[in-house]
Amino acid sequence: MAIYPISDTIDKVKRYYRFSHNELVAIIIMILAAAFIVSFKRWGDDSFDFLIGIKNFIKALLIMAAIILTHVSGQRIAALHSGFRAEHKLWWFGIVLGLILVLVSNGNVWFLGFSGVFIHHMTVHRLGYFRYGTNTLAFSLTSLAGPLSVIFLGTLVKTLDLYVFAGMPFVNHALINEFFFLCWVYAAYNLLPIPPLDGSRIFFQSRLMYVFIAGSVTGYAALVKFFGVFSYIYALLIGAGFWLVYYIVFEKDAWEGFGLPRPPGI
Repeated sequence: MAIYPISDTIDKVKRYYRFSHNELVAIIIMILAAAFIVSFKRWGDDSFDFLIGIKNFIKALLIMAAIILTHVSGQRIAALHSGFRAEHKLWWFGIVLGLILVLVSNGNVWFLGFSGVFIHHMTVHRLGYFRYGTNTLAFSLTSLAGPLSVIFLGTLVKTLDLYVFAGMPFVNHALINEFFFLCWVYAAYNLLPIPPLDGSRIFFQSRLMYVFIAGSVTGYAALVKFFGVFSYIYALLIGAGFWLVYYIVFEKDAWEGFGLPRPPGI
């Protein structure tokens, strides 16, 4: 992936960031579907209550709008930085699967993988670099930028809540906790190695990189849930442990098992 100066990226964002009509429609559908799934069980306690339900739906709508817009924006900016144009397409199977699962499970099972990103070559902006089409590394890094942007947003808001907003009575700490949780859930679903989700782009570019990232995300979630520890350092160390175990158990012998020479760097 090419490295451009930040001024070049800012200029490209100003000129090419905006979404097409089809992309805007897809984003709106994703937000509505995600809000419906997340708020499905919150339309009253013992009986249906429209006012409580619509309040929770609007709250979920705002949260998922922030998360999904962060996701697609992170990928769009990452692609522009490398001289590519990102295109976001709705994955109807994921939408339908998510709605079916939440209905048949009465809101207990979610699925929030709704789209795939594709990158297109911007010839003029690739001059001076490798410019003969797209490549799997650029594709995977662009895809990864989406879930990482969501994770960083969630942890930033949670960190501010812990160290800046703590004790402030006017701050809705429960809402911040929910936002943090939904950021990680959404990122985790989109990191699944199922085409066209982001995880599949990373997995098919490098299994080792995928294991490291998935291990880091899983490790961070486990640290928060079971120990109340918010640490990227520890999460990365856990990811490195997953990487090492996977390499020793499978990857180092996988290529020779197929009668192929081991590629450089693996």
